[in-house]
Amino acid sequence: MAHELYNQLDIAYDFLNRKLFKGRLPGCIITVQRENENVHAYYSYRRFVSKTKPGEFIDEIAMNPYYFVNVKFENALATLVH
Repeated sequence: MAHELYNQLDIAYDFLNRKLFKGRLPGCIITVQRENENVHAYYSYRRFVSKTKPGEFIDEIAMNPYYFVNVKFENALATLVH
């Protein structure tokens, strides 16, 4: 189930990037974090560093799984866009 959620979030990010941002957004890692139920998501600039490409970083968007249970998936996607 977790793999399916991550896959859907990646597909949604790629789709929204193409349709809303003309593909200009950089790649990112989408994680599912449960730090605070009042936080729907957060963004971390250059959160991860590549082990294979020194000096290369990638951003993180962390989504709260609590949020998915309590709102429509469309609202979660709106948070992803935000």
